Parts: sequence; structure tokens; C-alpha cells
Amino acid sequence: MKPRVLLVDDDAPMRSFVRKNLEARDHEVLEAANGMEALALLRHEQVELVILDIMMPHLDGYETCRRLREFTDVPVIVLTAMGDERDIVAALDCGADDYLTKPFGVEELLARIRSVLRRVSRDTETETKAALTYGARDMRPRATTSGSTSAGSEPRSNRTAKSRTSPPSTVSVTAWDKRLPTPATAF
Repeated sequence: MKPRVLLVDDDAPMRSFVRKNLEARDHEVLEAANGMEALALLRHEQVELVILDIMMPHLDGYETCRRLREFTDVPVIVLTAMGDERDIVAALDCGADDYLTKPFGVEELLARIRSVLRRVSRDTETETKAALTYGARDMRPRATTSGSTSAGSEPRSNRTAKSRTSPPSTVSVTAWDKRLPTPATAF
């Protein structure tokens, strides 16, 4: 499945350049011209990554990043002409995961995208494994002969999005091992 990327930049030629390069490397790209559009899209669309400019009208990248962190942990790579150390620190402190200054090399951007997506995938696998254990017990559903799903059968992008939006706080054990704690006492 193609990774979905939200590209947020008020510079239409820059968006076009980045979009064409990402689509040529098998990414699906959504676009927003400012932070307000980006936040509206993120409330209705699932994406695996946001590429965010800082200097934009209506809502700058810093505030956009702060606001999106209120409802999602989607990775954010800042792509901007602002390259001072204080700008980089401010973006990272607002919740950005990585920072790249313009002008930039396409291969470096692609490498940073791969790195962030790889890290998110690894974190999601760790969260999933932790959520499916109770002490030393493995609580993953047991395989059955027909029609069942096992842990990990759902597409990775859906598992990633679900774990980022609603981390498990309880585990229903009724379909699993009856000897384990009831849902009311499960973690």
C-alpha cells in the first residue's frame, strides 16, 4: 500500500515539485496550501506523514504543528527555508520529528521520509507487542481453522493509524483465553 503524505506549503510550484517526486516513488500525496487547510484535512483523512513548511499565511507551521499534536501523533517533517538553529529547535519543540532546509536534495528528503516511516513502523510493532502481553503471557488470538484473524493480519497502515489515534487501554479477553482476567480487570 502506498504511504499517504500530506504536503503543506503555500508555494504551489514547491508543492508540485515535491508531489511529483513523491508520486514517482510510489507515495500518495494530499496537498494543503496553509495550516488551516492541513488541520481540516487531517481531521478527515488518515496519512502516514506530514511535510510542513513554516512560513505560511493564515496559520504558520509552528502553530499548525502544535495544533495537530492535540489530536494526532502523525510524523511531521518540516521542510522550510528557515535554517537558523532557533528555528529548528522551535519546530522540534512544537512536535516536529525531523527538519530539512530549502534548498534541499530530493534524495535526502526521501531518505528522511524512509527513516521517519521506518521508526514509526518499529514503534507501532513495539506498542502492539506490549499491548498483547499480560505479564509473561502472550495474549495474541490463537489461530483457528477458518474465518479468524490473527494479530498482524490487518494492513500495517491501518494498524499504524489506529495505534496512533487510540492506544489500547483495555484488552477484551472474551474471545481469547478464558483463564485470563476479565475485561474489567484487564489492563
